[in-house]
Amino acid sequence: MGAKLFKLLCLMTPAMANYQELQQEAQKRLQTADHMLHVTYPSVKEPKILVAVLGHLFHSLAAAIAALVAYERQFKRVPPYPQSFIGEFEVFRKHCVPDYGIPLAMVKLIQDVHETVQLGPGHIVVEGQQLRELQSQWGTKTISPGTLGAYLGQGKSFLLSVDTILKQNQEVFEASVRGISHGRRV
Repeated sequence: MGAKLFKLLCLMTPAMANYQELQQEAQKRLQTADHMLHVTYPSVKEPKILVAVLGHLFHSLAAAIAALVAYERQFKRVPPYPQSFIGEFEVFRKHCVPDYGIPLAMVKLIQDVHETVQLGPGHIVVEGQQLRELQSQWGTKTISPGTLGAYLGQGKSFLLSVDTILKQNQEVFEASVRGISHGRRV
């Protein structure tokens, strides 16, 4: 193995694992949210489960964004950014959305879910529950199983898009590594 290839692989392996772990975390969280909404909630009918579904959906979307931004940063296609959801989301919105043609509906979904989660469980009202005094105050949001189902459908579509982007780019990277290992320049 050539010195160039060894050096390249040493530099890339930790970051590759990081974005792949984030990608797996996003899938795991989305599967958990889907199971809670379609299996657990119908049998238990506990409104707190819907709030937990929303939390898992948010963490899934955030992990997918983090994976894509980390991958882009690995190849220096995006500037350094703060390691927070807001920092990653801004880089995602400014660089990844236009570069990969990610629909603005996905950006809106992520913003809506983030804003709702930021309100906290005490400010999220489940549709169909008795109206509480809190609902008439500012800073509350109503959720329903139908709304969450639609959010999950869009979230699955978003994760599929991110997976496709990362897989295509990884294939290009692996092809260039194979070219270098065989003494060819790609």
